[in-house]
Amino acid sequence: MIGEEEDNVLEFSNHLLNHRATCDDEEVSAWLSDEEHVRVIDRSALVNRVLDPRHFSEWKEPEWQRLYARVGWGRRRWWWRRLPVAASVLVGLSLLFLLLRGEGDRAPGVWIEEVEIVPGEYKAELVLAGGEVVSLARESREIRGDASLRVHNDSARGLVYGKAERRDTASLIHYNTLKVPAGGFFPVELSDGTKIWLNASSELRYPVVFGEGERVVTLSGEAYFEVKEDAGRPFTVQLRRSRVTVLGTTFNINAYEDAGQVYTTLVEGSVSFLSEATGEHLVLTPGTRGTLEVASGALSARAVETEVYTAWKEGIFYFKEMTLEEIMRVLSRWYQVEVLYESQRLKHERYNGKMPMYSGIEDVLRKIELSGSVRCRIEGRRLVIFE
Repeated sequence: MIGEEEDNVLEFSNHLLNHRATCDDEEVSAWLSDEEHVRVIDRSALVNRVLDPRHFSEWKEPEWQRLYARVGWGRRRWWWRRLPVAASVLVGLSLLFLLLRGEGDRAPGVWIEEVEIVPGEYKAELVLAGGEVVSLARESREIRGDASLRVHNDSARGLVYGKAERRDTASLIHYNTLKVPAGGFFPVELSDGTKIWLNASSELRYPVVFGEGERVVTLSGEAYFEVKEDAGRPFTVQLRRSRVTVLGTTFNINAYEDAGQVYTTLVEGSVSFLSEATGEHLVLTPGTRGTLEVASGALSARAVETEVYTAWKEGIFYFKEMTLEEIMRVLSRWYQVEVLYESQRLKHERYNGKMPMYSGIEDVLRKIELSGSVRCRIEGRRLVIFE
């Protein structure tokens, strides 16, 4: 590819980077899937690096971040998920972007004051039965707790309780509480072998050792469960005005206090979702999501793509037909920011997107901005959404 045709490739690259909102999604997707375009971009990147390695090292990271954001987000669109050459395109385009628009330009919309806003991390607090508070992070250490039970904070597995014999007297059962703050994530393995992953701004209260009967834990926030099967002892999660009971299964629960609904998404097995207000219960099957309307106690269920509601466990934001308000609740908990809207109407816009949770917040915001309907600015730890 030489001459006028290559010039057209460079021209379209520049147009895509600077005027994404005016580009047709199908045209962009088709253009980026052409391997010849990728080769032209790679050659341009290589030449630029050889001619000016100093500027390459200075500009590579910030322009990568700008470019990564610019080729990936859409309102009610999924085109960026079809890019087979995204990784190689980004390296080349980020440098090409510098050549075509100049070092001093700023990306529109998002601007950031001198406040560091970072993604969430592996952290929690463990409140022992006697009231002692233990700070937890990604480390290996023994936790002093119940004298008859080994409790270990494992750098890979999180908080792990040793296996223990059942206790037949309720008065002997002691409870621990695991609190994961905003900007946190933490897993725990209970003494019966049940594994639980807690998302940001969540709290789980559970027995150090379960008794002979029903296994009961209490959850506020969001958690992913892999329940150890025990036919003689059902496992129950106590929630706001509701309960989820299982024998052994895999499911996600979203029960934040600032929302009007409680959600149970079943991945494997079977669960009973009970409304305490009405006495109604639903038996969920894999691939369904049960919803409790907290105010009325009404229950409903529908078939869903479970990955949308469980991807956070793998460190992925997955937004599918979610309102901007729902997305911003997630971001505010993960990045520890307060969200303000200059127009309440913007809350109801719906978006799609999928990206790593450990990306910088500006990456996510620029993706949202590519829809053309909203703009974002950061003021300290406040995120302002405007038209």
